[in-house]
This record gives sequence, structure tokens and C-alpha cells, in this order.
Amino acid sequence: MGYGILTTIARRGVMRAAGGFLAACAIPAHGHAAPLGFDPGLAADRALAFRKLAWSMDDKVTYSWLRGRRYGLHQGKLYPFWDMVVGTMFRVTDHGEGRYDVIAIGASFYTDVQTGRMIESFDNPLTGKRVKIGFFPPVPQTISYGPAGRIDPPKGVLAGLARTVAIGPAWAEGGEVFVMGDTMLHGALNDRPVHVNDLDTYCGNLRDVLDPAQKNPPARMMFNDLNTWPPWLEMGDIEGTYFSRALGRKVFALADMPALWQVEMTRRLPQIAHDPAGLLKG
Repeated sequence: MGYGILTTIARRGVMRAAGGFLAACAIPAHGHAAPLGFDPGLAADRALAFRKLAWSMDDKVTYSWLRGRRYGLHQGKLYPFWDMVVGTMFRVTDHGEGRYDVIAIGASFYTDVQTGRMIESFDNPLTGKRVKIGFFPPVPQTISYGPAGRIDPPKGVLAGLARTVAIGPAWAEGGEVFVMGDTMLHGALNDRPVHVNDLDTYCGNLRDVLDPAQKNPPARMMFNDLNTWPPWLEMGDIEGTYFSRALGRKVFALADMPALWQVEMTRRLPQIAHDPAGLLKG
């Protein structure tokens, strides 16, 4: 997920998904011994859980979605900007010794927080301006991982930023495993400070994570980010934070993606929707 959410970055019915996620994935206190031989204190166990739940151990085309809301945080108050449905299609290539590449392509669509209608611009409550929402054309990108997390350098406009990554902490309780995977970027662009803090949490069945025969288990996910304003928002000197929260799942077919995302992908990007494998060959 990334600066405006990629992959990296509202993937279904928020209230229903939120209830299901919070009920099934309530994160317990750290420090208890985990069942089935999973040790959240071991980097290798955290890396295994992260890879299986966030991505995959095989090379099959897989999908994930998030659904949520984008806000502006200004002087301690949240201002809703828009709702979003984010979808990603990906394939993993294994390189051994804990190293692997993810080839991913994603697209985000936006809806009005009041009407639920598709939008491409919004009335910014902090500036009073009508602003076109930044859209990043979907193109395949390769993300490289090692045992400790992402290892490919920042690219494009983010190339000059310093990145830190972390896999963990992790917990195992009640037959479930929870693992965090965070990416932070800090620096300056065009003499303005830039801070990107992408915070992902993944939840899945512990037996699936530990079963070598289960290469690509289903997973639930939660995403938050806390960033500086992107330039296209035209925020000027208004101080604040570009914030989102979203919930979603990893799934295994286009038909399992949110209906809105399916419709918009088929209408706007039919080649990608109907032949993701062709674009994710690597």
C-alpha cells in the first residue's frame, strides 16, 4: 500500500467488514506462548505469517481489496474527504532464502461520503476548493522482499526519501495469527517535508500459516496511513495529516472482489480486469 494507497493501497462494505474483522481479529496482549509452535518473537515466524497472509507462497494470481474512508486531520478534528474501494491483483516469484518478488497492479475508485456515488473530484472542506482526486494509472510494479521486509529502493517521485520497514509485532491467539507490516518514508520533495506512514495488519488462521501444504491462505487485513498532504490536494500552508482507515480481505477470483470495483474495472480497464495473468508475467 502506498502514498495514496497502492497495492500498496476501501475494499468492501465497511460496517459489515469492520464488525467481522474486529470480532475475529481482536488483538490480545503480547507475551503469551503461542500454540502450534508459532513463536511471534522469532523473525522467521513473523516473516512466514506476513508472506502467507499479505501475499503468497505460490505463483498463482491472487486478489486483495480494501474499503474505507479518506480524511483530513486538522487541528485535532477529522474531516471526511471521500470513501474508496481499492483493489490489487498480484503474483509472487520465489527466489529462495526468504527472498521473493511481488508483481502487483492496483486501482482505486472513489465515492461520495454522503451519496455513495462515484466521484473524480470533491469539495475540500479545509480549503473550500473543488479538487480533482489524484488518480495513478494502474501499471505493474515489482516489490522485492527479504526476510526482514521490503528491500527494493523507493522509486519515482519518492526515490529521494529514506524508508524504514518492519514485519511485526505478531500475536497468536484463539487459533488466529495477527502480524503487522509497516512501511515509512521520510524526507523532502521540492523543499517541502514528506512523511508517509503505511500501517498494515493481517489476520488469518494459524494452522494455515504453519501448514506447508497451504501455500496461499485467505486473510483479512486492516490498513491505516498517516501522511503529509499530497501536492495535488492544493492544501497550501494548511497544517494537518492525510489519514485513512480501511478493512478488507485477500481473495482468489475477480468475482470475489467488491461489486463496485468489478464494475469500474470492467468498464474502465477491461484488459486488466479480464487478463491479469498477462500483465503479471514478470
